[in-house]
Amino acid sequence: MGIEISLKGSAPAGPVYLVANHLSYIDVITLAVHFDSQFIAKSEVARWPLLGFLSRRMGTIFIDRRRRRDILRVNALIEESLREGRSVVLFPEGTTTSGAEVGNFKSSLLEPAVKLGHPVFFATLNYRTHQNDQPAANSVCWWGEMDFIPHLWRMFMLKEIKARVQFGEASVTENDRKVLARSLQDAVEREFVPVRNDRINENMEEQWLTQKEDLNRKLAGLQ
Repeated sequence: MGIEISLKGSAPAGPVYLVANHLSYIDVITLAVHFDSQFIAKSEVARWPLLGFLSRRMGTIFIDRRRRRDILRVNALIEESLREGRSVVLFPEGTTTSGAEVGNFKSSLLEPAVKLGHPVFFATLNYRTHQNDQPAANSVCWWGEMDFIPHLWRMFMLKEIKARVQFGEASVTENDRKVLARSLQDAVEREFVPVRNDRINENMEEQWLTQKEDLNRKLAGLQ
């Protein structure tokens, strides 16, 4: 298995607060290759084989989702990182999805950006696999009740994984965290490309992506 990562747009110059849709535990690797930052992850990740070790080495900020009061501690760490010039990445859906659509963005961990008046950038993630392999929605995206180890094994058996990262051109600034979450979700949804859950010819998918980008440009011109 190899991961081929293609970029659209330029990674924002740090330090920044970046949000992205969340599809798989390899999202961190996909973004970290081109974007030096701290990630925010659920506390369980710290105990995972291999990925837990890598996450700790990267300085990941872990949050205990069972304790609501832990939000205060994590927000303080995010604020400290931003003040000290470190970039931070948040997956505000709070969980991974099948890639069919973007989940609702939670606002709690966006409070440091509002408090500091710090702009928030965004990116969208997408994966696809070889046309003879299992579709990415089932073999790369990790969601629902999928068990970690069997899923990891299936993913290692893939011939290739093609990851697509698209960085948004502009940042978003709001003075209310819930408004900020809604604005960021809208921005991600405009650029979001659903993950295919069936086998598709690569040339057909590239054509579909081009058509979607053309439509986005036309819509932007009408605003």
